[in-house]
Amino acid sequence: MKPKVILITNIISPYRIPVWNYIAKTGDFDFKIFFMKETEYNREWKIPLEEIQFQYKILSGLHLPIKKLEWEIHLNLSVLIELKKENPDIVILDGYDAPTIWLALFWAKLHGKKVVFWIGSTLFSSKRLKGIVGWFKKMILGFGNSFIAYGQAAKDYLTHFGIPEEKIFVGCNVCNQDFFRTQTNSYRENKDFLQERAKYSPVTFLFVGRFVDGKGIFEMLHILKEIKKENWNLILVGNGPLYKKIQQFIKDNDLQNKIELVGFKQQNELIKYYALSDIFIFPSLQEAYGIVVSEALSSGLFALSSKYAGATYDLIQEGANGYIIDPKNSRDFKSKVQLAIEKFIQNPPDRNKISDSIKKFTSAYYGQKVIEAVKYVL
Repeated sequence: MKPKVILITNIISPYRIPVWNYIAKTGDFDFKIFFMKETEYNREWKIPLEEIQFQYKILSGLHLPIKKLEWEIHLNLSVLIELKKENPDIVILDGYDAPTIWLALFWAKLHGKKVVFWIGSTLFSSKRLKGIVGWFKKMILGFGNSFIAYGQAAKDYLTHFGIPEEKIFVGCNVCNQDFFRTQTNSYRENKDFLQERAKYSPVTFLFVGRFVDGKGIFEMLHILKEIKKENWNLILVGNGPLYKKIQQFIKDNDLQNKIELVGFKQQNELIKYYALSDIFIFPSLQEAYGIVVSEALSSGLFALSSKYAGATYDLIQEGANGYIIDPKNSRDFKSKVQLAIEKFIQNPPDRNKISDSIKKFTSAYYGQKVIEAVKYVL
């Protein structure tokens, strides 16, 4: 009889579906996911339910949005009933900051089940590493039998709290690369593409993300405002509470001809903007990972990626496919932007080489690390 594995996570994130599908198809165990909620208040994406190839259940529960923190608290008492009904051998807990996770951990330990933690936090993304909060994190993580890390930065976070390296299986939290690679290439081969691209400057920057304080958007805008040359423009894709403030900044600084606000776009709509752009800017001030960095690189864009984002340490090859930036250091940020502009004007990087630079980080690569973490505790 195959072992039974239950993963408990917050919502159905479209970019994680390929990884979950791989685990369900390839893992030598019965795999099912409990979602605390289908989606959250600050998510506008459409969930492609037709692509799901794994068993899942959306738990009933209570949900409290904390809009100032861009966070939603989930309390699903039903997780105790569902775990009793399924009686899994292994419980995978995606994070440790939800009451539902604490309930599931309590149930697992009470019934002698193995626990695997799936962790994305980094030393940069976590505000509190010491004191009572640090002690609590260390205590919770101490109940884990093995660990899956989003990437190298998440592994460093786990070792900081004393988790032995042999218990940590490091994946890479990236997008469906084949989709972005093939779709952007196809878009660029469209007969009208060159005419459409001619509407933009020789160097086109792109930002994709939520318009919230932690994304470093105004740090980016202030730097670009100082770049006097007429050979660049910026496309901003996204939505959020800072939208009107960004709109006003563009107007106040007479940047309407340089910066384009296009709103939130679904995954298939993003292709157009990745195809039209040259350099991706990811100026986050605090970010567990940053899935959009992999979307940009897969699409062949040179990336300026923040040192405060987990994705940077797995994906950026300095000078080859991007630069590591410090958005809190305006001098460093500005110099990297200028360097990137000069690079594109003088000798544009090969888009295919950029795309290939992260090719090994497939959904299968990540899914296999999850399977290895499960096998470690069997």
